[in-house]
Amino acid sequence: MLQPRVKIHLNNLHENCITIQKQVSDSKILAVLKADAYGHGIIRIAQKLEKENIHGYCVALVKEIHDLLDAQIQKPILHLGRLPKFGLDIFTNPQVRCTINSINDIHTLEEFCKSNQTQCVAHINIDTGMGRMGVSFDEFKNAIDLLLKSKCIELEGIYSHFATAETNQTVLIGQLSKFLEVKSYVKSHNIKYFHIANSAGLLINDKTHFNMVRTGIALYGVNPIHEGNDLKPVMEFVASVVLKKRIKQGETVGYGQTYIAERDMEVAIIQSGYADGIPLEFSNSGCVYYKNHALKILGRVSMDLTCIEVGNSNLQEYDEVSLWGCSNYGADIESISKKYNTIPYIYLTGVSKRVKREYIDG
Repeated sequence: MLQPRVKIHLNNLHENCITIQKQVSDSKILAVLKADAYGHGIIRIAQKLEKENIHGYCVALVKEIHDLLDAQIQKPILHLGRLPKFGLDIFTNPQVRCTINSINDIHTLEEFCKSNQTQCVAHINIDTGMGRMGVSFDEFKNAIDLLLKSKCIELEGIYSHFATAETNQTVLIGQLSKFLEVKSYVKSHNIKYFHIANSAGLLINDKTHFNMVRTGIALYGVNPIHEGNDLKPVMEFVASVVLKKRIKQGETVGYGQTYIAERDMEVAIIQSGYADGIPLEFSNSGCVYYKNHALKILGRVSMDLTCIEVGNSNLQEYDEVSLWGCSNYGADIESISKKYNTIPYIYLTGVSKRVKREYIDG
């Protein structure tokens, strides 16, 4: 098969669910499925998670809600984004929860529900320091008071989001303190769920767990804090060798002739490039992995093809090499992204639609 593909190891997803549940004890888990489940395929991932000890799902777009409902996914779905201008009826589905990100959202929902004689369930997002979505911290009391008075909006949960869980614990603790203030404010009311922990937060500090957590990247086997990694990669990105050839000392490889052979050598061309999700920055610096060998990328990564050094690997035409996600040392996406001073999310979500997803269960 010459089409590049990603192998999605669903059994590793199962193992990661178990690992995360042990980490968070009795807290309920919301699995983050936005961005096509971080490139893994939202429907197949959700179908697998329906059988796991997962409470529900988080998405960013209303379209993602429809995708899950159309696939007859049964668990609760929390929409993390802003309320849309049109199509609010999706939030009257008893399986769906909306997010309140502003006081205006409350007025919008109230007007819609009263006009249509319906009800909805909501979580409110309080901005404790992310500086992005959410009700401003200095307005949280007013917003919560309005929600608690509402006859048609059930306030099921309160949440926030860490800005620096991976890098700065001082900021995390400051945000946690603000969230505890919010929690204390509603202690006399029956709010079911409180959640602030993302993957990094739940792994690094158990005080962030409360009775619900949201996990994205860890679910897919990537450890955002790069420590004590018991998680197993769900995605392996592989590509086939389409040609082997010998080049002579002084000959060049690829666009711009950025690689000049220092000796006579054997090279291989793989059927994958930046149109598939191989980052351009891998040019002349990245590796692919074959058995126990890390094979250097030579020249510029092009749209469909990438050249690699064969070395003493005995790599043959039509063999497959891995870009990341296999068990070879150095092939973990955490180490690769750290080398390029970026984040694993970009690599996972950057795998294009023309790359075949192959699901392996068991």
